[in-house]
Amino acid sequence: MNIFLPSTLLRFLRAGTIAVAAVVMPTVAFSALDSDSEGAPASGARTLKKTERVRDFNADPALSDALQKALGKAKDQARLYYNEGQALFKTAEQSERRLDYEAAAAKFHEAYLYDSDPGLLQWEALSWLRAQKYDNAERAFRKVLSHPRAMNITKQDAIGYLAQIEQQKADSGQKADEKIAYAINLGLDAPSVEVGKLLVDAFANDPKSEYAYFAAKAYANAGDKTRAAGMYREALSTSASEASAYKKVAENWLEANGLTVEPKYSHLKTVRSNYTETQHPSTEYLEEFKPQHDVWGGQIRPAIQNFLGLGTFEGRDVTGDRERFKYRTVRPLGAGVNQNDLLIQGVSYVLSKANWSEDKKKEVLAKVGLSPKDLVSNWPIVDAIKSASVTYLKTDAERAPYRLSMTNDGILMRNGSVFDTKELSTMFSGPGWAIYVMSPDGELYSGAHRVSAFHHSSFLAGSPVAGAGEIKVVDGKIEAISNKSGHYQPAVVQLVQTLDEIASRLPPDQLPELERIAVYVGGQTLAGQFKTKPWPRPDGSGDQGSAADFLAQYNDVDRERKAFLQVWRTELNFDNDPFAGE
Repeated sequence: MNIFLPSTLLRFLRAGTIAVAAVVMPTVAFSALDSDSEGAPASGARTLKKTERVRDFNADPALSDALQKALGKAKDQARLYYNEGQALFKTAEQSERRLDYEAAAAKFHEAYLYDSDPGLLQWEALSWLRAQKYDNAERAFRKVLSHPRAMNITKQDAIGYLAQIEQQKADSGQKADEKIAYAINLGLDAPSVEVGKLLVDAFANDPKSEYAYFAAKAYANAGDKTRAAGMYREALSTSASEASAYKKVAENWLEANGLTVEPKYSHLKTVRSNYTETQHPSTEYLEEFKPQHDVWGGQIRPAIQNFLGLGTFEGRDVTGDRERFKYRTVRPLGAGVNQNDLLIQGVSYVLSKANWSEDKKKEVLAKVGLSPKDLVSNWPIVDAIKSASVTYLKTDAERAPYRLSMTNDGILMRNGSVFDTKELSTMFSGPGWAIYVMSPDGELYSGAHRVSAFHHSSFLAGSPVAGAGEIKVVDGKIEAISNKSGHYQPAVVQLVQTLDEIASRLPPDQLPELERIAVYVGGQTLAGQFKTKPWPRPDGSGDQGSAADFLAQYNDVDRERKAFLQVWRTELNFDNDPFAGE
């Protein structure tokens, strides 16, 4: 795939590399194959190793002839790979594509397997260096240093390169260069959200319009309009004059997709870094491959053990209590899991690991109304829980089933049906609730919360949100809403933005609906704990207030929102600034 790179970006890529052009390129003599030294080369054809004990070829002319033919074939193969590597290296110098240098390095490596000449190893190392694969280059240069036939001048060159590599690795500014180059080499025209994520990381380290533009392009090609819009806006926010062409493309794309240069809602929250820090060179987010919580060991297995009478729950004996078991497992797993299957599979798994006699197992099972006949040998639900990782929805098509819309008569819809949370659940509020997020352009998404499987961060793949929390909906009507989200920890302003969006979607005759929506708001207590509490009515009765009450007091700027602050400080006993982040 041919990729057009602007001159500004090419200058950047060249500037970030280690200079290797002005060096004396290694010579390759294929000495091991051309010499008459006894035995096979160190890395020669494997068939020769069996004959290394032969010292006098003349004692066995047939064997000597066979060995010479084998050596000749290995020599020809090495030269073939070497010539291919040289051709690829020259192509890479013209194309300036790092993938071409990687291909050249692979050919030189193949040649070295047939002939252990240090010159081949040096060519491989230089190719990796041009490709900016510094770990590979370092390994190859270290092999040169330890090579018994490497000349002193070759070893000195290797030492110099190794020093430069270490310096380059220590330069934090190089991280952005490596990521942008890697993303470009993957192919910007490929429909890859992974490419977009790499470029977002590069932009975070070095905010240039090029990175934001190419990240947006990668996201758009992959079908992720939400994240594409965010990065096109980032491209517009930079002031680099050379990026004017990128800015025009960004403006045109936003207009074509019915979006404005500024997002509909400007107060955004990002996911806390402990959930999204990358742990390896790929583009995966941390919680996608290593969830923060061990749901099986921390919650489900203890619930099964307590059901079997092995220990108590909160000081209570819950042996055989299926309702208590369901209560404890629905919260982390969601209401969609078949509780009976989970219980039987969980009990079967736990007992299979217990070093008990069959009589002991029968005794334990009898106490909870089960028998050995109820046990199963396969436990797919348990296996799924143990291997769970967090789902990230990375395209608009993947998000579509969770997207909320509103009918002309004020009914919330999701995936073609009237939305209702009675069959959903969250870890914090339990059954009858769902989690939600709102994108910067006011798109609402909602679904069940499943610990280490589906979080607030799942809807927009860890991207910034304009609102997040939990919601209770009955027959398409919102009954309660909060800003409870451990991943985003939204402020008051994010809850206000969400309620503003809901109000904007309601028909004029349905605005009184805001009077029946209960609001729960999160804040920090005097003890430093984050709590979610119901917003009270303004009459001082202490009764549950509504979204209309909440918005009226928040928006009362004429009185400097004193009533809002009074409730925040004295009735809710929150200590943090409720207007932070505005």
